[in-house]
Amino acid sequence: MENNIDLVSAPKKSFWKLSIPIICFLIFNAAYSLVDMFWVSMISGDAFFAIGASMPIFVLICSIGDSIGQGTNSIMSRSIGFKHYETSYNALIHGIISCIIISLIIACLINYLDELLRLILITEHANLVKIYLIPICLSSLIFIFSNFFCETFQVEGNSKTPTLVIIFSNILNLALDPLFIFTFKLGISAQHMRQLCLH
Repeated sequence: MENNIDLVSAPKKSFWKLSIPIICFLIFNAAYSLVDMFWVSMISGDAFFAIGASMPIFVLICSIGDSIGQGTNSIMSRSIGFKHYETSYNALIHGIISCIIISLIIACLINYLDELLRLILITEHANLVKIYLIPICLSSLIFIFSNFFCETFQVEGNSKTPTLVIIFSNILNLALDPLFIFTFKLGISAQHMRQLCLH
């Protein structure tokens, strides 16, 4: 853990030192999507709908990385506490392998994207939704890994690094969205390109 984080002798101080960056992370992470919606709304109402309809699937993909990272985080923390460093290392490796396997499964699901969209009752502007989702599914490993490693950073008591990363990403988000959408005239397809640049 970081030198001045000690949950045993100074629990209150350490709690807030760990929690405040995590709270900021969540706030900026929510703002990330709002910035996307703002710029896309300037293209057209159809594009705005397509991004809004795609967002739950995108969030689900990112949450997979969060979930695997939190599970790995828990195992690694306990293992390090008991000085079982090999177990901690094995947990990290298994977490990485799990991320890779799930990302490959998600990439394969693009063959059934039409059925998936019908299943969740997205029939209007389905083609625009697919334009946004196909690159995200193909590059899901990037999004899963970024969220996975944000969680595993916290094993060492390092909650600042993920927060700084998401703040930096939001700043880039503000700049790259209009650049790709309007300057390069890529429209809704610019969104997935910008997502890849940020990760």
